[in-house]
Parts: sequence; structure tokens; C-alpha cells
Amino acid sequence: RCRCRCTWGAANPVGAPPASTAPAAGASEKPLPVTQGTKAPVDPAVSGAGDATHAKAVAALDRLAAAAADAQPWPRPLGDGKVLYVKTYNLQEDGDRYIHEAWIDPQTIAPLRIRRTDGAATNIDDALSQAEIDQVAAEPGDLVHPTPQYLAGLPADPEVLYAVWKAWYEVNYPNRADQVLWKDLYELYHYAEPFWTPQQRATIYGATGRIGGVVGTTATIAGHGYDVICRGTECLLFDSADGRYAGSATTGADHVVRADAFEFVDFGVQPRPQPGERRPVEKKTASTDKPAK
Repeated sequence: RCRCRCTWGAANPVGAPPASTAPAAGASEKPLPVTQGTKAPVDPAVSGAGDATHAKAVAALDRLAAAAADAQPWPRPLGDGKVLYVKTYNLQEDGDRYIHEAWIDPQTIAPLRIRRTDGAATNIDDALSQAEIDQVAAEPGDLVHPTPQYLAGLPADPEVLYAVWKAWYEVNYPNRADQVLWKDLYELYHYAEPFWTPQQRATIYGATGRIGGVVGTTATIAGHGYDVICRGTECLLFDSADGRYAGSATTGADHVVRADAFEFVDFGVQPRPQPGERRPVEKKTASTDKPAK
């Protein structure tokens, strides 16, 4: 579990704005429930449909983009000294509970601080040093570092966008381009989705559906419907009602989502964390085998 950047951590959660709107200027910060999450109670009823196909993935992503057509991007910057807060969590209790929190710079999409809690124990609580923050700020944007400039430069045609992605990954990861692209795509969704315009979302969704091996199905969690888009056994979850990215799941070969194998994600706004202690600068990327730029 935890396909996000799990090696660094952070402070206290804050309230997430409604999914379809940007956060209001000066909005108060309220705690997000951490133990039970915000989308469903602990140990909800879960049923996965299975029978995933590529045609279902393409149709679902087109439908989801249309459902989210009125969702406005969050502003960048989010406000003086504010950052994006991303909470990833499962809906299990006690020793099986999992919470991953990240404090994301809206301009660089760098996780400034990360905290990971398994059960009752906080196993990771770390922050970037100022030297690392400066290094990330100097790097150009890409799929796992989707700066405002990177997003603004995306082609509007999903087929063209996928071709651009595929060409880069074919060069850097021969014979497994789509495999690594799918892994890195998680970073784009998980740390930048609130900032997408409706056009960017439609293009990214469309390009996602063109990735080799991608299939789609559905699941119901606590009575609410989700679209499940998978490659192999690694899946992205989307809220079928509002079209927005909702989390991830790991399934078997049947692509059935089960109660103990999915995580939701919530977005909020928090004060910018302080830099961590200065330490040797090491390049951190979404994929452990991603070549340095």
C-alpha cells in the first residue's frame, strides 16, 4: 500500500473545500477526521463489479470528465503561507489503520513534509531541508513534478498528450513504458488534481484511457458509486457522481475492489511547514528507478 511518496511526513489536518469549488479566500481551517476519514465510516460495505474492459475504461473517463466539467481549479498560490494538504487513508481500525499525510507546495508540487501512521504508531515524520526545497524549485516540471507551467503546456488533445508521454517513457524505459507511466501517473493525480482546469482534467482523463492495458469497472463503497480504472492490479478510484479523483485500490486479477485493499484521498489547505534540518541533497522521484534529469 501507499504508492505515494512515502518517505517523508507533517503536521495537523485541515478542512477540505467542497469537491466542485476552489477554497474560499480566507476560509477557516477545520480538522479533518483522521481515524474514520471523511467519505465513509470505518469498515464500510464494499462490493466490486469486476468484469473490467478497456472499452469500459474509455467510456468511464469520458463520462467522468463531463461530470467534473464545472469544477473550478484551486488558485495558486492558495494564500499567504498556505500549502495543499493531502490525506490518504484506509477505513480499517486499530493495527490495520493507515494514514499518509503530505504538505505540498502548490507551485512545485514538492511534498514539503510527510507523515505516515500505521496503526497507532507514526513511522515517518520528515520534512525537506531548505536546500532540497531550493533544488526542487530549480527543476523543470514533468509528470511527477506538475508545476503550473507544466500543466499550462499540456496539449489539449488526449491522443497527442498520450503520445508525448509514451515517447518519453519509451526512450527512458524501453519495453515497459506504459508500466512505469501508470506508476508515475499516480503522482499527477494524487498531488495536483485540485489545480486542474476542466479542460486539463478532460485531456488527462482521455490520455489515461489510452494507456496500454488500462481497463475499467465499478465498485460501491458505503452505498456510493465509484469508477475503478486499472492497469494490472493497480487502480485509480473516481467518484462516479462528481467525476473527481477519489483514491486508489489494489485488486486481484479479477479487478474486484475489496474492503481491505483501497484508500481514499482528501484535499485541504494548511500553513506551510517549516523546512527540516539540513542534510545531504538526494534526488527524490516518484519511481525509484526513474533516471535523473
